[in-house]
Amino acid sequence: MSKEVKADAQQLKGAFRSHNKIIKESKNNDSPSLELLRFYACECALKALYIQKNNLRDTGDFEHVKGFHGKKYGHGHDILKWLGELKLPNFAVSFKDKEEDPLIKCHQKLRYGVGVHPNQIAFIKGLNTSLKKHL
Repeated sequence: MSKEVKADAQQLKGAFRSHNKIIKESKNNDSPSLELLRFYACECALKALYIQKNNLRDTGDFEHVKGFHGKKYGHGHDILKWLGELKLPNFAVSFKDKEEDPLIKCHQKLRYGVGVHPNQIAFIKGLNTSLKKHL
């Protein structure tokens, strides 16, 4: 059985900056792979902010947080739940498919190369820009 990788707030902030540096230096700024990297950058930033706000050591402490119900990864890739935990503004985004979970499925679509709605990309880009101000 493999052990979970744990990252502290500084490591997550470093990952956020590193991911954004790659995005900035890329010539093909609209590729799904870069958008996935931007998604991961946001996730790293939100987790870093959560760790700081709650005085945790690292991501390994998530499973002990009340409300995560023993989940090792906290809210995982669910950016909207991380925003809710942090009480950061939830950006107003309009999605055509009201049944679609806007960001969990966005993450999967980017990962598998399936079409992503432009509003989902706009949300991630806006969030990424906003998070730069918080770190």
